[in-house]
Amino acid sequence: MIQALYTKTEYSMLNNTIKLPDLIEKAKEYGYQALSITDPNMHGVYKFYELCKENNIKPIIGLEAVIESRFSVVTKILLYCKNNIGYRNLLKISSIIELNESISLDELKKYREGIFAISGSFNDINMLIQRGNRIDAYNQMLVYKELFED
Repeated sequence: MIQALYTKTEYSMLNNTIKLPDLIEKAKEYGYQALSITDPNMHGVYKFYELCKENNIKPIIGLEAVIESRFSVVTKILLYCKNNIGYRNLLKISSIIELNESISLDELKKYREGIFAISGSFNDINMLIQRGNRIDAYNQMLVYKELFED
């Protein structure tokens, strides 16, 4: 069993207070075999990874990324690493976001290897659909589809 793929922890300042040891303890209590974190930075990843390994839980490392949108809306997507290359790329993406508060699609394209993405409700595609602009929403979805294999 895997828990939700969108979990923020104490490393998401002012967004959540879940401490990693408490998160791991609950995961063990519920019988989770895998667990993810998706903070907007990579500060807690090493501790998370070590705690998961100590407790026989597969760690899934993710990042909530803020992307520059051509539609003047804050766009967030969840990025997860598939392998070590993806992990290193998440570190690079995280650094860019911490310096600039967001990352452009062109920059993201440079670091997409080893990463898969999940688009949630807080993004430009959803905003365009809500405004009834389905053609632009579809075209923006194609941009993300071309950017990421998965």
